[in-house]
Amino acid sequence: MILQSSDVFDMLLDLNPESGAYRYLSRKEHPEIPLTKPSGAFSILNDTMLMLYRKDGVLHFRVGDRTIELGDDVTSSVTSENDNRVFQLIKNGSPEICLTYSLPVQEVPLSADPTPFVEEEDFDFLLFVHNVLTNTGRRNRIYSD
Repeated sequence: MILQSSDVFDMLLDLNPESGAYRYLSRKEHPEIPLTKPSGAFSILNDTMLMLYRKDGVLHFRVGDRTIELGDDVTSSVTSENDNRVFQLIKNGSPEICLTYSLPVQEVPLSADPTPFVEEEDFDFLLFVHNVLTNTGRRNRIYSD
């Protein structure tokens, strides 16, 4: 399964979702891969691999070696505390994952960025995950065939 880096356009991940094993690939070095629609996305936060992907029609979130199936019983929250954000994944009302991280530094403020349709989630993977999970239509569509 191929995942797209949320941080570096040229970087892809070839993931074996059963074992959790993965290897990095470059779009430049593997020109056949860009023709493949990614099954998800990944980012590295504080040396921890984060992945959001769809396998067999079901959305999954992986933090390090832990994978959580994102069924209807899973929600998320993102809050800000000083210069940090706190992301929580909540299953049946109980926190499953809590990650605190520094706010991403943007070289160009969003208001001055000339990139069409650029949003804060384009620079913050966990905010992206949260936004996907809190929008039912998007949650059902993302990484679907």
